[in-house]
Amino acid sequence: MREQRVVTTDLRRREQALDESIDRLSNNNARTEARLHKLEAAERTRIQKSPAATGGGEVGSGYEREVARDEIVASAAEPTSRERYMELYKTSAETYGFGPDWYILAAVGKVESNHGQNPGTSYAGAMGPMQFMPSTWETSGVDGNGDGVANVMDPEDAIPAAARYLKAGGAPQDWYRALYSYNHADWYVKKVLAVAEAYRRLAKDESVGPYI
Repeated sequence: MREQRVVTTDLRRREQALDESIDRLSNNNARTEARLHKLEAAERTRIQKSPAATGGGEVGSGYEREVARDEIVASAAEPTSRERYMELYKTSAETYGFGPDWYILAAVGKVESNHGQNPGTSYAGAMGPMQFMPSTWETSGVDGNGDGVANVMDPEDAIPAAARYLKAGGAPQDWYRALYSYNHADWYVKKVLAVAEAYRRLAKDESVGPYI
């Protein structure tokens, strides 16, 4: 019991240190700001015409609720450990061609639901650990665990689907465009890259990055 308390305390301390690092990096990402300015107006318009994974655009939340109810599988999934989330980020990134940069996929998971801690439906209708809009999931969902069902609430499906979506958006050649495709907001791109950089530094991985 004492060992478990020590482990829990250490984990909380590491999480607090990580959050503080993310806050510092989020406020000091001039490189990301400069790259976002280079996204030409025509490119932004083109991206914004495509549905973001996490919402936006002209489709209303009422329509999204209908899709969630009638067109996709959105069933509660079994509890998944943080360690398994990390494994899924790594294997999914590898599957879709950006294995070394799995930190960015993990950062998306952190920003979207804190690795499944907050997978509920957003005000816009996005749902699951990677916060896919139902209408986007309908066309972009993945049966990651091979059980015959693409369940937006299951990290075994949602994480590889997010990896595939980022790949289609431009990863790993252009992470700015890929993340902007996932969520059409500059603040989102900056936040995810700051989290990814914090993860990279925590792992002391000099083989990739820096991301900001």
